[in-house]
Amino acid sequence: MRRSYLINHLVTEFGKYRITQLKPRQFRDFKMRLYNERKLSPATINRILGTARLMFNYAVEMGDLESNPVAPVKELKETPRERGILEMDELRELFGPDSLEKVWHGDLRHYGANLLAASRSNNDQPLKAPPTNIIVVYSIT
Repeated sequence: MRRSYLINHLVTEFGKYRITQLKPRQFRDFKMRLYNERKLSPATINRILGTARLMFNYAVEMGDLESNPVAPVKELKETPRERGILEMDELRELFGPDSLEKVWHGDLRHYGANLLAASRSNNDQPLKAPPTNIIVVYSIT
């Protein structure tokens, strides 16, 4: 991901400058252009700036720069989306007896990966066993 931020955003915007020519104002203006003109989400913009911050921290550490031009640039406030919880009827539809063919088109890898993901109550919790009333076992020969 950081490579795409570097190539698609940072190099295209700042590639014509020497690193010693870059100033915090350029990164503040860049941040606002990404938000207002390119309509990128605050989370994406913060990741792009984080990539730049990481690179310039390294340049400072190596003695190529005296200070990081991205350091004073504040991150945008992120508003995380609320994640829904699947209802039992939705779980039955996705993982019921006929779902491997009907929903997952026979792709056991996607079925299994999504079953594991659905068995998590939230992203901070370790995996739990899925409810036993929706487990479907398929044999592969």
